[in-house]
Amino acid sequence: MAIVAFFAIYGLDKYTKVARLENVTQKKVLINESFSISGQIRNIGNFQIGQCILEVKISNELGDSAGSGSIVFEPKSAFDNLFSKDSSSSVDTTKEFVIAENLHKNEMRNFTVFMRYPPSFSKPYIRYELFCH
Repeated sequence: MAIVAFFAIYGLDKYTKVARLENVTQKKVLINESFSISGQIRNIGNFQIGQCILEVKISNELGDSAGSGSIVFEPKSAFDNLFSKDSSSSVDTTKEFVIAENLHKNEMRNFTVFMRYPPSFSKPYIRYELFCH
């Protein structure tokens, strides 16, 4: 019964507390290699939301390199890994931001978040997800 009660409470919490991002804009600030995401968040459910978290993930976009005529795959030996550093390896960066707390039914609030991206990223690709509970 406890397991069924847990899943029932989790399901009710997930499907009754719904929010939507509106008018989202992204701007790059080249001088300090960062970007900002701003917009509005709206509670479209029938219940109050305690907290909304925006998870932002940055990765290096590799899609343009295939069409530019450059080599996508270069064979390497085991000694290459020992004596040289691989500068093309991309590391994803993920950060979470609390963008709203105590959001009432049909209430809308503005938000802005700032995040730096690694200087080795030539074309940073930004993806974000919204989690509310």
